[in-house]
Amino acid sequence: MNGNHFPTFENRTAWLADAMRILDQVFLHSDLGRDFIKRVAVLRDRVQSCAARHDSEVDKEIAIHRDAIYLQHDVHRATNYHNFIHRLEEADTLNLVACYLPESSWVQDMLRKPGFIVDCYLCREWATGHDQARDCGFPTMLPVVFLRHFTDERRDFCQWLQKLVAGLAMLPQPPTPMDGYIARVAEYSRAHSHGENVWTYERIFETMKEAKFRAEGRQINYRQFLWTGWGDTLGRIRHDWATAATRVRGFLAPDRSEELVKAIRNDAGTYYVRSLRLTGDQQCVDQQPRQWVLEWLRHYRSASKPRFKRWRRILTIDRVWPLFYVVKSLDMFVKIRFRETGRGCWEYRWIGRLDTPGSELWTLVRSNVWDEQARRTAAEWSEEPERGSGHEGGESEASRGRVNEGQDNDS
Repeated sequence: MNGNHFPTFENRTAWLADAMRILDQVFLHSDLGRDFIKRVAVLRDRVQSCAARHDSEVDKEIAIHRDAIYLQHDVHRATNYHNFIHRLEEADTLNLVACYLPESSWVQDMLRKPGFIVDCYLCREWATGHDQARDCGFPTMLPVVFLRHFTDERRDFCQWLQKLVAGLAMLPQPPTPMDGYIARVAEYSRAHSHGENVWTYERIFETMKEAKFRAEGRQINYRQFLWTGWGDTLGRIRHDWATAATRVRGFLAPDRSEELVKAIRNDAGTYYVRSLRLTGDQQCVDQQPRQWVLEWLRHYRSASKPRFKRWRRILTIDRVWPLFYVVKSLDMFVKIRFRETGRGCWEYRWIGRLDTPGSELWTLVRSNVWDEQARRTAAEWSEEPERGSGHEGGESEASRGRVNEGQDNDS
């Protein structure tokens, strides 16, 4: 420590007092978990130990004050994640009741009520950095609004990737704070929850997407599941039946939660199936579809689903393959190596569709096809050892370098 700026007794007393004040505030949020309570107790002991000694070391006092501030930041961050997850659970509950009890009067009343949004009170009480203040704004958004901003951010990122492959943009990649936020919420949920309480990246996105469809009047109810396929229909009903009571706990009264579970079991469960058998653990087996279901499946095709995930977490780009990949469906991909997955591991990522109205993709692809430098670079990189492409489903059909004008190309 610089001897010319050695802290006074008043400075040191203020540090310990401030640390104790922070700990008192943090203790009010003990519902966040035993880990925080334990950290508060340990820091309290350290504060009291230093305060009781006349010859305590300055470095220890500084460390206590620093650790108290770190703890405060961790509590603020965890509180924010809890608030966002609460919004997701609320949206999930509304999605469930709107899907399985669409004609219920109390459900209609519930859907008409505006969401109750409260700003983060910790931002008013504690010193808050820019990033934390931004994150604390996300739980105050309706899921529909959050999803709109999120898709705008992802669209801009995909357009930047398109230009990067075409040589019209350069690294480093643009920031994607909303994508990063969803990833951090998912990591926090995975570390502190279990079973149906875990919110993965995909579940967060799908819940917000269904909430958007519900707000727009486009959410499908249980009588329309068949468009997703017979297997997916049975799978969704089974899953919702098994998990609904847990998912709506805290949002629905017990009698209404029971009404929802019965609707899933009796109404949705028997809508498509004429007979079924329950095992001892309430699992459905030997489900026989009704005759109208068999006829429907013969005459109609279920909505085709892409064999790849369009929305995946954005990682830190290390290298991008210099050629576009296009499949029959006109979906476009780029091949990327990320720092998080290591050298030699390439992944295909969806960046758009070639038939997007007003898009410059056709121009970029035509230019990319005849870019000799890009082709030479790709040839050089092809000689490097590759530890798996990391692609999923449809991405494996990507063309290996050439897309003829006006014609789809696949391998």
